[in-house]
Amino acid sequence: YYVSNTAYLLVSAFLGLSLCIVWGYTGIFSFGQVAFYGIAGYTFGIVSINLTGPVGTMAGLLVGVAVSGAFAFLVGYFMFYGGVSDVYVAIITLAVTLVLHTFMGQTAGEEWAVGAARLGGFNGMTEIPSLAIGVGDAAVEITDAVFYYFVVLALLLTYLGLRVLVNTDFGRVLVAIREDEDRTMMFGYDVKWAKLVVFTLGGGLAGLSGVLYAARNVYIDPSVFELYFATLPVVWVSVGGRKSLPGAVVATTGIVFISFLGF
Repeated sequence: YYVSNTAYLLVSAFLGLSLCIVWGYTGIFSFGQVAFYGIAGYTFGIVSINLTGPVGTMAGLLVGVAVSGAFAFLVGYFMFYGGVSDVYVAIITLAVTLVLHTFMGQTAGEEWAVGAARLGGFNGMTEIPSLAIGVGDAAVEITDAVFYYFVVLALLLTYLGLRVLVNTDFGRVLVAIREDEDRTMMFGYDVKWAKLVVFTLGGGLAGLSGVLYAARNVYIDPSVFELYFATLPVVWVSVGGRKSLPGAVVATTGIVFISFLGF
């Protein structure tokens, strides 16, 4: 029980890190991280239900992250190359999230299925298999304590990767965009492309969180697109200090833990 709940806390940390790199380091205030989170979770369910076995769950993991990143790229492209900035980015990403919530809520009928995977509307998508890695008899089911250590390792690698990224020249360009976008552009940097890249990266990270959530709970429903849930990453990152990667991890896990206690 404690291992399972601790793993859930750490799964949420990926979502906090995704907003930290997008908002904290680049200054792009987004309510859309949970949209990418939910899309990846549903994609994992669809792929893993239709393509059974460990191969299906591994494919679901990769495809889920790829689809969420691609969706973030698409949304970001139209926003940044369309001249949308500042508060309007927040409004558009929030609108995308709420549209997904409305759409997924009305998918309860039998016609709303992708192969063997029924979307389920507000009842949610059930029968999602647990994550497994390997082939045939060598496959290892990632559940319980194994899932916990898998998430710990993934979170550590993600944190170290982001730490390396923000200390590169590209990372310094992101900070420059946050501090003064116009001046950064005048120095010759492609601001739109940099924002699109980091927004896509944030979408992929949020997607990884969504896949792990669906794999842990073997279930996902439209509540992942709710307004309440969309605001939580903003709270987590704000409390931890939006310019701090370790702060995002600590604040996210701490606040989610407090919510478990019922405060």
